[in-house]
Amino acid sequence: MGSMCPKDTNRWVHLEHMLSWMFEHHRQLLIWIDEKKPASTADDSWWLMTGEVCPLLELVNVTLVIVQSPNLILSQQTSEIENLVGHLVSTMNMEMVGTNDAFDAMQASKFIVVDHWRVKIENVSRHLRNQGSWARNMFLVLDAANQTSILKEIAHFGLKLVQGISAIQAERNSNNKAALDFGIPVMPFQLVEMAPCDFINLVLDPYRSQLAKFWPDEKIDLIERHQQELFNAYKRELGSKLLIDKQDHTTFFNTRWDDLKGRFEHLRMFCDGLANAFANITSVESDFSILKWEKDDFRQSMMNLTLEGIFQAKQRRVVMGIPVSTGFDDAVGPNRTSN
Repeated sequence: MGSMCPKDTNRWVHLEHMLSWMFEHHRQLLIWIDEKKPASTADDSWWLMTGEVCPLLELVNVTLVIVQSPNLILSQQTSEIENLVGHLVSTMNMEMVGTNDAFDAMQASKFIVVDHWRVKIENVSRHLRNQGSWARNMFLVLDAANQTSILKEIAHFGLKLVQGISAIQAERNSNNKAALDFGIPVMPFQLVEMAPCDFINLVLDPYRSQLAKFWPDEKIDLIERHQQELFNAYKRELGSKLLIDKQDHTTFFNTRWDDLKGRFEHLRMFCDGLANAFANITSVESDFSILKWEKDDFRQSMMNLTLEGIFQAKQRRVVMGIPVSTGFDDAVGPNRTSN
Protein backbone atom coordinates (compact mmCIF):
# COMPACT_ATOMS: atom_id res chain seq x y z
CA MET A 1 0.00 0.00 0.00
CA GLY A 2 3.02 2.29 0.36
CA SER A 3 1.79 3.46 3.76
CA MET A 4 2.81 2.66 7.33
CA CYS A 5 0.26 2.10 10.06
CA PRO A 6 0.71 4.62 12.93
CA LYS A 7 1.97 3.28 16.23
CA ASP A 8 -0.64 1.70 18.49
CA THR A 9 -0.47 2.98 22.07
CA ASN A 10 -2.97 3.80 24.82
CA ARG A 11 -2.71 7.55 24.14
CA TRP A 12 -5.75 9.27 22.63
CA VAL A 13 -3.82 10.96 19.83
CA HIS A 14 -2.07 7.80 18.68
CA LEU A 15 -5.25 5.72 18.94
CA GLU A 16 -7.17 8.14 16.73
CA HIS A 17 -4.35 8.26 14.16
CA MET A 18 -4.18 4.48 13.99
CA LEU A 19 -7.95 3.96 13.67
CA SER A 20 -8.25 6.73 11.08
CA TRP A 21 -5.49 5.10 9.04
CA MET A 22 -7.19 1.71 9.20
CA PHE A 23 -10.55 3.18 8.23
CA GLU A 24 -8.99 5.14 5.37
CA HIS A 25 -7.33 2.01 3.97
CA HIS A 26 -10.13 -0.40 4.84
CA ARG A 27 -10.66 -1.59 1.27
CA GLN A 28 -7.03 -2.62 0.78
CA LEU A 29 -6.95 -4.19 4.24
CA LEU A 30 -10.10 -6.23 3.60
CA ILE A 31 -8.66 -7.49 0.30
CA TRP A 32 -5.48 -8.52 2.11
CA ILE A 33 -7.51 -10.28 4.82
CA ASP A 34 -9.57 -12.11 2.20
CA GLU A 35 -6.41 -13.30 0.41
CA LYS A 36 -4.24 -14.18 3.40
CA LYS A 37 -7.03 -15.40 5.69
CA PRO A 38 -5.24 -14.70 9.00
CA ALA A 39 -6.38 -16.60 12.08
CA SER A 40 -7.71 -13.47 13.80
CA THR A 41 -9.62 -10.80 11.88
CA ALA A 42 -12.00 -7.96 12.68
CA ASP A 43 -15.66 -8.54 11.87
CA ASP A 44 -18.09 -6.07 10.31
CA SER A 45 -19.16 -4.81 13.73
CA TRP A 46 -15.59 -3.78 14.54
CA TRP A 47 -15.25 -1.84 11.29
CA LEU A 48 -18.53 -0.05 11.93
CA MET A 49 -17.43 0.89 15.45
CA THR A 50 -14.10 2.15 14.09
CA GLY A 51 -15.89 4.37 11.60
CA GLU A 52 -18.06 5.77 14.38
CA VAL A 53 -15.33 6.30 16.96
CA CYS A 54 -12.87 8.09 14.67
CA PRO A 55 -14.86 11.36 14.26
CA LEU A 56 -15.36 11.58 18.03
CA LEU A 57 -11.69 10.94 18.80
CA GLU A 58 -10.70 13.51 16.19
CA LEU A 59 -12.69 16.18 18.07
CA VAL A 60 -11.00 15.13 21.32
CA ASN A 61 -7.53 15.31 19.76
CA VAL A 62 -8.05 18.84 18.44
CA THR A 63 -8.92 19.99 21.96
CA LEU A 64 -6.01 18.08 23.53
CA VAL A 65 -3.56 19.91 21.28
CA ILE A 66 -5.10 23.30 22.15
CA VAL A 67 -5.16 22.83 25.93
CA GLN A 68 -1.49 21.79 25.98
CA SER A 69 -0.44 25.24 24.77
CA PRO A 70 1.95 26.77 27.35
CA ASN A 71 0.22 30.16 26.97
CA LEU A 72 -3.26 28.94 27.85
CA ILE A 73 -4.59 29.75 31.31
CA LEU A 74 -7.05 27.69 33.34
CA SER A 75 -10.17 29.64 32.42
CA GLN A 76 -9.37 29.18 28.72
CA GLN A 77 -8.79 25.46 29.19
CA THR A 78 -12.19 25.23 30.89
CA SER A 79 -13.79 26.97 27.90
CA GLU A 80 -12.08 24.60 25.47
CA ILE A 81 -13.38 21.59 27.40
CA GLU A 82 -16.89 23.06 27.39
CA ASN A 83 -16.65 23.63 23.63
CA LEU A 84 -15.52 20.04 23.14
CA VAL A 85 -18.53 18.75 25.08
CA GLY A 86 -20.77 20.94 22.93
CA HIS A 87 -19.28 19.56 19.71
CA LEU A 88 -19.60 15.96 20.90
CA VAL A 89 -23.20 16.51 22.00
CA SER A 90 -24.17 18.04 18.64
CA THR A 91 -22.48 15.22 16.70
CA MET A 92 -25.20 12.75 17.72
CA ASN A 93 -27.78 15.22 19.09
CA MET A 94 -27.33 14.04 22.67
CA GLU A 95 -29.41 15.55 25.45
CA MET A 96 -28.97 16.13 29.15
CA VAL A 97 -31.65 14.43 31.24
CA GLY A 98 -33.37 16.72 33.73
CA THR A 99 -34.05 15.54 37.27
CA ASN A 100 -37.81 15.92 36.72
CA ASP A 101 -37.93 14.31 33.28
CA ALA A 102 -40.18 11.28 33.15
CA PHE A 103 -40.85 8.98 30.19
CA ASP A 104 -43.33 6.24 29.58
CA ALA A 105 -42.21 2.85 28.32
CA MET A 106 -42.79 3.81 24.69
CA GLN A 107 -40.61 6.91 24.93
CA ALA A 108 -37.89 5.16 26.95
CA SER A 109 -37.49 2.51 24.26
CA LYS A 110 -36.38 5.17 21.79
CA PHE A 111 -33.44 6.38 23.94
CA ILE A 112 -30.14 5.11 25.28
CA VAL A 113 -29.47 6.66 28.70
CA VAL A 114 -26.20 6.89 30.66
CA ASP A 115 -26.61 8.69 33.98
CA HIS A 116 -27.55 12.29 33.11
CA TRP A 117 -27.18 11.98 29.34
CA ARG A 118 -29.33 10.35 26.67
CA VAL A 119 -29.47 10.00 22.91
CA LYS A 120 -32.15 8.78 20.52
CA ILE A 121 -31.33 5.51 18.79
CA GLU A 122 -32.55 7.14 15.59
CA ASN A 123 -29.87 9.84 15.94
CA VAL A 124 -27.14 7.24 16.46
CA SER A 125 -28.28 5.46 13.30
CA ARG A 126 -28.17 8.73 11.38
CA HIS A 127 -24.66 9.45 12.65
CA LEU A 128 -23.55 6.02 11.46
CA ARG A 129 -24.98 6.66 7.98
CA ASN A 130 -23.13 9.99 7.88
CA GLN A 131 -19.83 8.08 7.83
CA GLY A 132 -20.41 7.13 4.19
CA SER A 133 -22.11 4.64 1.91
CA TRP A 134 -19.65 1.88 2.78
CA ALA A 135 -20.57 2.03 6.47
CA ARG A 136 -24.27 2.31 5.60
CA ASN A 137 -24.21 -0.73 3.31
CA MET A 138 -22.23 -2.80 5.81
CA PHE A 139 -24.77 -1.92 8.50
CA LEU A 140 -27.78 -2.81 6.33
CA VAL A 141 -26.59 -6.36 5.61
CA LEU A 142 -26.51 -7.18 9.34
CA ASP A 143 -29.50 -8.80 11.01
CA ALA A 144 -31.75 -6.75 13.30
CA ALA A 145 -30.19 -8.05 16.50
CA ASN A 146 -26.65 -7.08 15.44
CA GLN A 147 -27.84 -3.69 14.22
CA THR A 148 -29.43 -2.95 17.59
CA SER A 149 -26.33 -4.15 19.45
CA ILE A 150 -24.00 -1.93 17.41
CA LEU A 151 -26.18 1.14 17.84
CA LYS A 152 -26.26 0.60 21.60
CA GLU A 153 -22.47 0.18 21.74
CA ILE A 154 -21.95 3.39 19.79
CA ALA A 155 -24.45 5.27 21.96
CA HIS A 156 -22.83 4.09 25.20
CA PHE A 157 -19.38 5.07 23.96
CA GLY A 158 -20.52 8.57 22.97
CA LEU A 159 -22.53 9.16 26.14
CA LYS A 160 -19.78 7.96 28.48
CA LEU A 161 -17.26 10.07 26.57
CA VAL A 162 -19.39 13.19 27.03
CA GLN A 163 -20.11 12.36 30.67
CA GLY A 164 -16.42 11.86 31.49
CA ILE A 165 -15.14 14.93 29.66
CA SER A 166 -17.85 17.20 31.10
CA ALA A 167 -16.67 16.18 34.59
CA ILE A 168 -13.07 17.30 33.95
CA GLN A 169 -12.03 20.21 36.16
CA ALA A 170 -8.48 21.41 36.66
CA GLU A 171 -9.24 23.81 39.50
CA ARG A 172 -8.79 22.22 42.91
CA ASN A 173 -9.69 23.33 46.42
CA SER A 174 -7.51 23.15 49.54
CA ASN A 175 -8.35 19.44 49.95
CA ASN A 176 -7.31 18.70 46.35
CA LYS A 177 -10.92 18.10 45.39
CA ALA A 178 -12.61 19.60 42.35
CA ALA A 179 -13.38 23.24 43.14
CA LEU A 180 -17.05 24.18 43.18
CA ASP A 181 -16.45 27.59 41.66
CA PHE A 182 -15.05 28.42 38.25
CA GLY A 183 -11.70 29.98 37.43
CA ILE A 184 -10.96 33.46 38.70
CA PRO A 185 -11.89 36.14 36.11
CA VAL A 186 -8.66 37.74 34.88
CA MET A 187 -9.50 38.74 31.31
CA PRO A 188 -10.85 42.17 30.31
CA PHE A 189 -14.02 40.71 28.78
CA GLN A 190 -14.72 38.94 32.09
CA LEU A 191 -13.95 41.94 34.30
CA VAL A 192 -16.26 44.31 32.41
CA GLU A 193 -19.15 42.01 33.24
CA MET A 194 -18.53 42.43 36.97
CA ALA A 195 -19.85 45.45 38.83
CA PRO A 196 -17.09 47.06 40.93
CA CYS A 197 -18.71 45.90 44.17
CA ASP A 198 -18.76 42.29 42.91
CA PHE A 199 -15.14 42.51 41.79
CA ILE A 200 -14.10 43.74 45.24
CA ASN A 201 -16.08 41.08 47.12
CA LEU A 202 -15.39 38.09 44.89
CA VAL A 203 -11.95 38.72 43.38
CA LEU A 204 -9.96 41.30 45.33
CA ASP A 205 -10.98 40.74 48.97
CA PRO A 206 -9.94 37.03 49.09
CA TYR A 207 -6.35 38.11 48.27
CA ARG A 208 -6.24 41.47 50.07
CA SER A 209 -4.32 40.22 53.11
CA GLN A 210 -1.75 38.51 50.89
CA LEU A 211 -1.37 41.61 48.72
CA ALA A 212 -0.90 43.76 51.82
CA LYS A 213 2.35 41.92 52.55
CA PHE A 214 3.92 43.23 49.36
CA TRP A 215 1.90 46.23 48.15
CA PRO A 216 0.97 49.41 50.06
CA ASP A 217 -2.69 50.30 50.50
CA GLU A 218 -2.44 52.98 47.82
CA LYS A 219 -1.39 50.42 45.23
CA ILE A 220 -4.21 48.07 46.21
CA ASP A 221 -6.64 50.96 45.91
CA LEU A 222 -5.43 51.45 42.34
CA ILE A 223 -6.58 47.90 41.51
CA GLU A 224 -10.12 48.83 42.56
CA ARG A 225 -10.01 52.12 40.66
CA HIS A 226 -8.66 50.57 37.47
CA GLN A 227 -11.36 47.89 37.46
CA GLN A 228 -13.98 50.58 37.91
CA GLU A 229 -12.44 52.59 35.07
CA LEU A 230 -12.38 49.51 32.84
CA PHE A 231 -16.02 48.78 33.72
CA ASN A 232 -17.03 52.37 32.83
CA ALA A 233 -14.86 52.51 29.69
CA TYR A 234 -16.64 49.45 28.33
CA LYS A 235 -20.00 51.15 28.80
CA ARG A 236 -19.03 54.64 27.61
CA GLU A 237 -16.24 54.24 25.04
CA LEU A 238 -17.20 52.62 21.77
CA GLY A 239 -13.58 51.89 20.84
CA SER A 240 -12.90 50.07 24.12
CA LYS A 241 -16.13 48.12 23.81
CA LEU A 242 -15.28 46.97 20.28
CA LEU A 243 -11.78 45.90 21.35
CA ILE A 244 -13.09 43.88 24.28
CA ASP A 245 -16.05 42.39 22.40
CA LYS A 246 -13.79 40.90 19.74
CA GLN A 247 -11.94 38.89 22.41
CA ASP A 248 -12.96 35.34 23.21
CA HIS A 249 -11.61 32.33 25.09
CA THR A 250 -9.05 31.63 22.33
CA THR A 251 -7.21 34.95 22.77
CA PHE A 252 -4.07 34.78 24.90
CA PHE A 253 -3.72 36.74 28.13
CA ASN A 254 -1.07 39.24 26.98
CA THR A 255 -2.82 39.83 23.67
CA ARG A 256 -6.04 40.76 25.43
CA TRP A 257 -4.41 43.22 27.78
CA ASP A 258 -2.10 44.65 25.10
CA ASP A 259 -5.22 45.69 23.17
CA LEU A 260 -5.90 48.23 25.92
CA LYS A 261 -2.68 50.12 25.11
CA GLY A 262 -1.15 50.25 28.58
CA ARG A 263 -4.28 51.35 30.43
CA PHE A 264 -5.31 49.79 33.76
CA GLU A 265 -1.76 48.53 34.44
CA HIS A 266 -2.24 47.89 38.17
CA LEU A 267 -5.31 45.80 37.41
CA ARG A 268 -3.31 43.88 34.83
CA MET A 269 -0.47 43.27 37.30
CA PHE A 270 -2.97 41.93 39.83
CA CYS A 271 -4.53 39.64 37.23
CA ASP A 272 -1.04 38.45 36.19
CA GLY A 273 -0.64 36.91 39.62
CA LEU A 274 -4.04 35.19 39.48
CA ALA A 275 -3.76 33.76 35.98
CA ASN A 276 -2.67 30.12 36.21
CA ALA A 277 -1.62 27.81 33.42
CA PHE A 278 -2.14 24.10 33.91
CA ALA A 279 1.18 22.23 33.69
CA ASN A 280 1.62 19.80 30.81
CA ILE A 281 4.31 17.29 29.94
CA THR A 282 6.35 19.82 27.97
CA SER A 283 6.41 22.43 30.72
CA VAL A 284 7.21 19.85 33.41
CA GLU A 285 10.11 18.47 31.37
CA SER A 286 11.34 22.03 30.90
CA ASP A 287 11.19 22.57 34.67
CA PHE A 288 13.34 19.48 35.25
CA SER A 289 15.89 20.77 32.74
CA ILE A 290 16.03 24.11 34.54
CA LEU A 291 16.26 22.33 37.89
CA LYS A 292 19.35 20.39 36.79
CA TRP A 293 20.99 23.59 35.63
CA GLU A 294 20.10 25.54 38.78
CA LYS A 295 21.23 22.83 41.17
CA ASP A 296 24.57 21.93 39.62
CA ASP A 297 27.58 20.32 41.34
CA PHE A 298 28.49 23.59 43.07
CA ARG A 299 25.00 24.32 44.46
CA GLN A 300 23.96 21.00 46.02
CA SER A 301 23.39 22.63 49.41
CA MET A 302 20.65 24.85 47.99
CA MET A 303 17.31 24.21 49.71
CA ASN A 304 14.24 23.25 47.68
CA LEU A 305 12.50 26.38 48.95
CA THR A 306 15.28 28.49 47.43
CA LEU A 307 14.92 26.71 44.10
CA GLU A 308 11.19 27.35 44.17
CA GLY A 309 11.89 31.03 44.78
CA ILE A 310 14.14 31.14 41.72
CA PHE A 311 11.47 29.51 39.57
CA GLN A 312 8.80 31.93 40.72
CA ALA A 313 11.02 34.97 40.25
CA LYS A 314 11.83 33.93 36.69
CA GLN A 315 8.21 33.09 36.00
CA ARG A 316 7.23 36.58 37.13
CA ARG A 317 9.65 38.09 34.63
CA VAL A 318 8.14 35.98 31.84
CA VAL A 319 4.59 36.99 32.79
CA MET A 320 5.57 40.67 32.83
CA GLY A 321 7.41 40.32 29.51
CA ILE A 322 10.85 41.12 31.01
CA PRO A 323 13.79 39.13 29.54
CA VAL A 324 15.40 36.74 32.01
CA SER A 325 19.07 37.56 32.47
CA THR A 326 21.58 34.77 31.98
CA GLY A 327 24.05 36.38 34.31
CA PHE A 328 22.77 38.41 37.21
CA ASP A 329 19.07 38.32 38.09
CA ASP A 330 18.22 41.19 40.41
CA ALA A 331 15.34 39.19 41.87
CA VAL A 332 17.35 36.14 42.95
CA GLY A 333 21.00 37.19 42.94
CA PRO A 334 23.93 35.98 40.84
CA ASN A 335 23.62 32.60 39.10
CA ARG A 336 27.10 31.24 39.79
CA THR A 337 28.26 28.19 37.87
CA SER A 338 31.55 27.86 39.77
CA ASN A 339 32.67 28.45 43.33
